[in-house]
Amino acid sequence: MCKAAGEAAMVNGQQNEDGILTPSPLYISALKYYKNEFHAKLLDTLHDIAGTLTVNAPTFADFEHPDLHDGLETMLATSTLSAEQRLRLFHYLRDTTADAYGGAPYATSQLAGGGQHAQRLVTMRHFDMQHAKSLARRILEPAAAGDSADHAALGGI
Repeated sequence: MCKAAGEAAMVNGQQNEDGILTPSPLYISALKYYKNEFHAKLLDTLHDIAGTLTVNAPTFADFEHPDLHDGLETMLATSTLSAEQRLRLFHYLRDTTADAYGGAPYATSQLAGGGQHAQRLVTMRHFDMQHAKSLARRILEPAAAGDSADHAALGGI
């Protein structure tokens, strides 16, 4: 979806009087909206699967402490990953998605260009609703004798 929207933005772009190609605001806004919605859902799912250790995982200083190491090794190790490997994964996940480093790019990408509401407004402003309605009406109306070509052009919908 993201690649298709990016390509559609360029194919449907317009060249200004200086010769600069400007991507279509309709497809750019739809792309930004989709990307932000998908990214948020992806992070929600990822954090749900990882659980509270995303933010509560012990530090490596705790893990290496002689009094704590054996207990943490037992609690964190699985049949496929060592305790240290899991700890590294939790720290990576936190560092890239749930702390100041990970949160800053997330917030920036969510709010760049005015946030989701602004992307929705720009998309709707540039969307040809009358054309979409006419296509829907053509599909819903009983096919007249000459409409079979139109029906086929719409993908047989």
